[in-house]
Amino acid sequence: MSIVIVLSLVFSYYLGYLRGAGVLSEGQMRALVILIASLVLISMEFRDKNVITLSAVVLLMASGIISSNDIKNFIDLDVLGLVFGMMILSGALQESGFTSFISSVLRRSSHPLLLTNIVTFIISGFVPNVVAVLLMAPIALSLGSNPVYSLMTVIIAADRGGLLTLTGDFPNIIVASAAKVRYVDFFLNMAPLAVIIYLSSILGLKYSPILSAQIKPEREEERKRDAFFYLSLTLLFAVISAMILSDFLNVKPSEIALLSSFVVLSLGYRRMSSVLKRVDWNLLIFISTFYVITGAVEKTGLLELMASSMAPLMRNTYFIPIFFWLNTAASATMDNIPIAMIFSSMLSDMKCDIWAYWWGLIAATAIGGLLLPISNVANLAALSIAEERGIRIGFKDYTKMMLLPLLASGLSATLYLLIYAII
Repeated sequence: MSIVIVLSLVFSYYLGYLRGAGVLSEGQMRALVILIASLVLISMEFRDKNVITLSAVVLLMASGIISSNDIKNFIDLDVLGLVFGMMILSGALQESGFTSFISSVLRRSSHPLLLTNIVTFIISGFVPNVVAVLLMAPIALSLGSNPVYSLMTVIIAADRGGLLTLTGDFPNIIVASAAKVRYVDFFLNMAPLAVIIYLSSILGLKYSPILSAQIKPEREEERKRDAFFYLSLTLLFAVISAMILSDFLNVKPSEIALLSSFVVLSLGYRRMSSVLKRVDWNLLIFISTFYVITGAVEKTGLLELMASSMAPLMRNTYFIPIFFWLNTAASATMDNIPIAMIFSSMLSDMKCDIWAYWWGLIAATAIGGLLLPISNVANLAALSIAEERGIRIGFKDYTKMMLLPLLASGLSATLYLLIYAII
């Protein structure tokens, strides 16, 4: 924890003039310093990321920014329940041999990785991208000459595919609700942009420095298709169908995922010990603690301060690129859900009728969520699956690989939004 304190003091020195000028309050500066220090330490891989984030939470409590009651309010149990439930289902699919079966089917096609990406892109339009990653990442790792490149393409496909429909990702729902956009209108406006930024992201990935790695082979290459195989397959289709119809069924995706995990755990018998071993408990802890950190930043009013400072500038279309890139940067370093909530509320209060701002906000939350491992839960889930297979992708390596895809997709999105605003 001492290194966190030292870095906090260093950042305090450089940010002190903002406090002295009355721009930042004491609490805002402390929260910002702790956030920056945590991100730097995670990128340096100085200690295990859970040690860093837990230390940051202790510092936030010690400095009086948050209390124990705040912690339980900041942690999004819906997201944790969704991730846990899908980890159980993904583990069951792997234990049943379903993943190996799909991999063998895809390998028989002329372009197996392309087909995997198309399926991931489409699935992500109807279920949260973390669900698509948990299902498709194990398959992608078994395809292509370089499993790291295959994994990166699936992460991009899941992230960009989430822009296809209103239910593709959580920020979509938040912004569309504030803008009062219908499902069909959302699809007609965002689907072209989703395809454009997906293609530009893949183009950027081709010129990125990709790690070379060999995957650790599975202990069991083929498994008999028994009752557990068909149970897992049935649950997969049931979960995807239920998530597509979640609005009509009036159930949350987390409830669907947890119900499927209950069925697996109840009927899996001897396989359950192996399935539970595939649950990444460290990832669940990290997600929880990082929610607390970003929640503390939100509590201090730092994001509202940024939003209010931009409001007077948003009356004209020339500010669209700045608005887009600011939200992209914020989504890359913080959870995109509170960012979507704050800025959609701001646009709603302004009665903003320049729709490029609304579509730009949605696109920014997706594009920014690609840059860092901590920018999106799906990124963390994909890297966790890779590590289980013997491939460890560090913070800096991941960021280097995703920087060009982010810039390429960001530039294409900026051009699209400007043309949309002018037309």
